[in-house]
Amino acid sequence: MNKLFFVIAVLVFPLLAFSQMDAKSILMQRGELYFKFQVAPERLNEISRIVSIDGYRDGTCYAYANVREFTGFRKLGIDCEPVREYYEAKDALQMAESLNDMFAWNVYPTYSIYCDMMQYFATTYPELCKLDTIGTSYSGYKLLALKISDNVNTDEAEPEFFLGGQMHGDELIGGMVCLRLIDKLLREYGTDQEVSYLVDNMEIFINPLSNPEGTYFFTPDSVNNSIRYTRDGEGWEHFYDINRNFPDANAGEHPDGSESYAIETEAFMQYADNHNFVMSANLHSGAELVNYPFDTEQTLPADDAWWQFVSAEYVALARQACNDLSYMTSDFPSGYTNGYAWYTITGSRQDYMNYFKHCREVTLELSLEKKLQNDLLPSYTSRNIPPMMAYMKRATMGLQGFVTDSITGEPLRAMVFVNGHDYFNSQVYSFLPTGEYYRFLKAGHYNVSFYASGYIHKTIAVDITDGAAFPLDVQLVQGYDPETIIESDNDSFSLYPNPVADKLFIGSDRNFTAVDIYDVSGKLVLSKKNIVGMVDVSALKAGQYIIKVYSGDDVSQAKFVKM
Repeated sequence: MNKLFFVIAVLVFPLLAFSQMDAKSILMQRGELYFKFQVAPERLNEISRIVSIDGYRDGTCYAYANVREFTGFRKLGIDCEPVREYYEAKDALQMAESLNDMFAWNVYPTYSIYCDMMQYFATTYPELCKLDTIGTSYSGYKLLALKISDNVNTDEAEPEFFLGGQMHGDELIGGMVCLRLIDKLLREYGTDQEVSYLVDNMEIFINPLSNPEGTYFFTPDSVNNSIRYTRDGEGWEHFYDINRNFPDANAGEHPDGSESYAIETEAFMQYADNHNFVMSANLHSGAELVNYPFDTEQTLPADDAWWQFVSAEYVALARQACNDLSYMTSDFPSGYTNGYAWYTITGSRQDYMNYFKHCREVTLELSLEKKLQNDLLPSYTSRNIPPMMAYMKRATMGLQGFVTDSITGEPLRAMVFVNGHDYFNSQVYSFLPTGEYYRFLKAGHYNVSFYASGYIHKTIAVDITDGAAFPLDVQLVQGYDPETIIESDNDSFSLYPNPVADKLFIGSDRNFTAVDIYDVSGKLVLSKKNIVGMVDVSALKAGQYIIKVYSGDDVSQAKFVKM
């Protein structure tokens, strides 16, 4: 299918009466379908593996699908219809005609004005701001990010924070919030105390437009007729929901059923690999709430108390900023929820960042309308700046410090494990080359263990207070430790404890899908698939074993001792 067809389609689309349109014609014109259907809540988990669920209210499920996904959905035999109000809406969103228009915060940028604005920030504030490119989309759109910090050209030992908007191309408010936040951080640095604190004590990365293919699907000059999905080629098989396309702890490498990752997905994963993000946020619209991890896992996260604390803070500050207690009550009176409790999905970036990158990411739904009308933009962007800044500030709080060799002072890569608390990959790691670590915890008493390969582990009792940093530098002594982690042959994963009595934990930034365990004679004694960070080895006899861990075509191995 060529691009000329899409140009013709956008000219024809507004002329078609909705009654004349069926799912097939919408899919032909837009590459995706937004539809709804009645279904019992207990079927949502099954359906979410087939289509991209967007919301669930009063027994009605709203979902998106590309051609492959919709074909699979039809096999379920569930009656459905396009979301009439979405397609009948008269897209008449006003676009900026110049860069200066943007600073009234009531117009949307064309793609060229967006690029000009990002370049303007970098050029006007070179000591505070640096423009970076995460990647390039199929049509040549740049995935731009700005780094903001007081010493922007230096990688400092400071917490790295990532903020992304418009991962879904038709959810437009997120990008505008990002741009307005960038403007505030740069313009008010040195005069506003809170702004200066963030810029002085963090490295902030902001990517306002994560999915330019969807936002500017028909033309780079308008966000009208934007779509949710991205595309990375010609033909219906090349449409992806980016926020269902990431590796998933429960559903594997390709939870959306596709055989590859979208260009944007791969670019974001590589960007995360190249940085040490400790907190992040993903901005959306179509609802009003704070959605914290996990989306894929029914068990509440280890840090559920902390997540509820920071989520409630975001909601309270947003309501205060707009003087409207009804804001963020569309689905839950509290304004926040665990993702799985709302509706389960797989392949979200939030889950990927939390599970595989050990980074605390949250999903923020900022407006009921996906494509917010121009007159509402100033209010919705301004009300989300104070809570966003408060959320960012959390990255400077909690347990933090450096892990080093007790003799040489050499920084160490170490696992920071909260005993009796951490599970489902909630542990964090210190980063090289600095040895810095950040562990966010709700107020309370904790016993925290520090493990590094070739060193004796150390456990320290800490008392955490909300709203404060707890500095703790740790020096580890070289030597054999029966409970220390064992790194694999290529440092791609670690095992702990070792020796082990029952549960052998596998720490990694990668998605390992299966393990094989061999005894010293080379006999396969245990094989497990769909593992989630832990293998039960209680049935094995005491002795030495070799574990092989699989990630796609990659195989890594290490030794461990069963007690």
